[in-house]
Amino acid sequence: MERELIFMSFAQRILALVLLAIVLTACGGSQDRPAATTVSSQGTGDPTAAATSTETTDVPQGAAATSEPIATETTTSAGDDAVTTTEPTQPAPTPTQAEANPTEAVVPTEEPTAEKAPSTGAAHSGTVVDASGKPVAHALVYAGTEYVRTDARGRFTAKTPNGVKDLTVMAPGFKKMSQPLRGPNVGTVKLEPFVAKGVYVSGIGDDSVRKRFYGLMDDTELNAIVINVKNDDGRVFTSKVPLAQESGASYEDFQLKDVVADMHKRGIYVIGRFTTFRDPALVDARPDLAVHTTSGNVWTDAKGHKWVDPYNRKVWEYFGDLGAEIAASGIDEIQFDYVRFPTEGDFDIIKFQKPSTRVNRPPTIDAFLGYMAARLRPHQIFISADTFGLTIVSDKEQGTGQNLELLAKHLDYYSPMIYPDHYGPGSFGYNEPSAYPYEVIYQSVERAQQRLKGTGVLVRPYLSAFKDTQYGQPFGLPQFIAQKKGAEEAGAHGWIYWNAGLIYPDALFEPE
Repeated sequence: MERELIFMSFAQRILALVLLAIVLTACGGSQDRPAATTVSSQGTGDPTAAATSTETTDVPQGAAATSEPIATETTTSAGDDAVTTTEPTQPAPTPTQAEANPTEAVVPTEEPTAEKAPSTGAAHSGTVVDASGKPVAHALVYAGTEYVRTDARGRFTAKTPNGVKDLTVMAPGFKKMSQPLRGPNVGTVKLEPFVAKGVYVSGIGDDSVRKRFYGLMDDTELNAIVINVKNDDGRVFTSKVPLAQESGASYEDFQLKDVVADMHKRGIYVIGRFTTFRDPALVDARPDLAVHTTSGNVWTDAKGHKWVDPYNRKVWEYFGDLGAEIAASGIDEIQFDYVRFPTEGDFDIIKFQKPSTRVNRPPTIDAFLGYMAARLRPHQIFISADTFGLTIVSDKEQGTGQNLELLAKHLDYYSPMIYPDHYGPGSFGYNEPSAYPYEVIYQSVERAQQRLKGTGVLVRPYLSAFKDTQYGQPFGLPQFIAQKKGAEEAGAHGWIYWNAGLIYPDALFEPE
């Protein structure tokens, strides 16, 4: 009987404990707890988290008011036709209180930590220097797809995965070099200087176009070509990316790898122009990815162009897939064009996934470039971007989302489009800037370099090889040459001429 009472007491205690646990669990589950919100600071952060402000849409349509008379330039991108129009300058709207004191803005991202050396493998150390023996800071040292950067003294230590027999070293302003691994001490890696002198060439898949420019390359100082790898219509090379095939963006007769290999045989440095957020092909195939109107239709800008939403993660992933595929072709550099928000059109009816404000736009472009850099860097490729010349002279983002200092975090080269006729009256103190091609280019390059000092990013501007369409000033060979002189004497690291019709006078370039 005593044993039975003891057993019953023990069972009752167990039952009581179980009932108590159930009650406590039920009470805990019914508590109204606030959801935790985090803002990612990683380069691969979700762009949908890139804008926490609830401000109304604020997209200025002109230059911000500045202390000097820098008037509006056209919103022609590197890839637009040479014929341009000028929009009247409007002061930027006064910032709202939230914009003046943002408390929930996106944390700007650094380039992702893909550059950390692998945790396994033998360690190899060395120093990277230039031809004079000066240390090269911030150079990329690759062991396969993993990489580290050199310190201020050009030193590095990289852990090399099994099977890797060479280190590849690259830095803007130098040729890419490989160094055989023969022991833990790599020694000194001396880089050879490289300055790109190039032209933009569309239709490069056409053999006749290539042959024409090969001749120009053979006979002159030219050593670089900018080609479209994703053009203004969103069309790309022959691609295996599913969305490129589904949207009809893939050209079935453009084998990028073959074109790049053909150019490399001739010693040509190949830059792939990648048009980003202006993408009609993607919008037509996937209107859900587009910038919309408030009524739900696809929004178009003042020229009828269609844009995809820079906040949309699926857009990023598509571009990342294309970028990785392009980089795997062996191309030397990818240059981002239209890496911005639209700036012309009816902004009273425009709608993005998130509010388009001065607080939200720059961190979104910053995070996007960080994401793209993470996708591209393992392929040992240089990264660049072009912007309006106005980006140089103003520290305001002008509605584009482009802040030069944020862009620089992810770039090797910066190519501002500093076409003289794209600057408005009063720019640099000139009523008609195109009448002063040397001075305008010189001052533009000088200012860009001042802004980028200490970043390691090199300035390599776009120069005009087309008529002055704004002021009607004479603009031909003498003015073309004056621009080049201005760029070189200001310290630009190379240059690229632009003519949408591919008309470049032979006399523009020094003979080989």
